[in-house]
Amino acid sequence: MRTEQGSGRLLLRSKERSVAVEMDEICYIRQQLDHVLIVTRRGTFAVRDHLDQADLQLHEDFYRCHTYLWINLRNVRAIGGNLVRFGGGIEVDLSKNYIGKARSAFEAYARRRGWDRLG
Repeated sequence: MRTEQGSGRLLLRSKERSVAVEMDEICYIRQQLDHVLIVTRRGTFAVRDHLDQADLQLHEDFYRCHTYLWINLRNVRAIGGNLVRFGGGIEVDLSKNYIGKARSAFEAYARRRGWDRLG
């Protein structure tokens, strides 16, 4: 799994296939044992790999909520309770220890993007 330089895509490789996923389509990425799950609006992709934080830190839309979880702030629709909600009914659960920081990161991201302005 690696980011293609300048393309805005994440290249996923497995034994069976290679898939380029647009970064904008990703809701969240989760490490599960020796697999990485990439949840998008089109579906979920699983690849035998480990999260490489250097690749994802290069993309400003992603926030690391936990060692095993990155969320795409661009696709977050709401954060409340212990849930991060994305479009299409997709949601991910976060513990109370991490939800506050994720919410603050989302609000800061929204302000930088000008989402807090009426117009």
